Amino acid sequence: VGFIGEGLVHKYLLDNEETVRWSNTYDYDIVLNNGFTIDVKTKRTNYKPKLEYECSVASLNTKQRCDVYVFTRVKGDMSVGWLLGFLPKDEYFEKANFMEKGAIDPSNGWQVKSDCYQVPISDLRPMDELTSKSIDS
Repeated sequence: VGFIGEGLVHKYLLDNEETVRWSNTYDYDIVLNNGFTIDVKTKRTNYKPKLEYECSVASLNTKQRCDVYVFTRVKGDMSVGWLLGFLPKDEYFEKANFMEKGAIDPSNGWQVKSDCYQVPISDLRPMDELTSKSIDS
């Protein structure tokens, strides 16, 4: 499902005349022509995303050397994918709420499976702002 999310972002950027290249590393997935690095975070879902749904980064991944996180969702049967938005890494962690493994997320009743940071979809920047000229990380 992660590769599908990466493919959605890659195609979106190409369709919007950005020069990008794949770079499937631990730290990031896509590199823009200005050198900005993007890590794509994808969740599998059975429902159309709502603005109050959370976009998570596992605590294990906070050391990734990327400039930007882009968040996607992909339907469980792989028939539909959604580009939710993005945040520069520093801005993401400024806005994020920490959730400890085992805690119940008060926004949706979900029990957190591992320590993570969360930001609601409503706090993401829109995808049309994700260009090599506009990102200020």
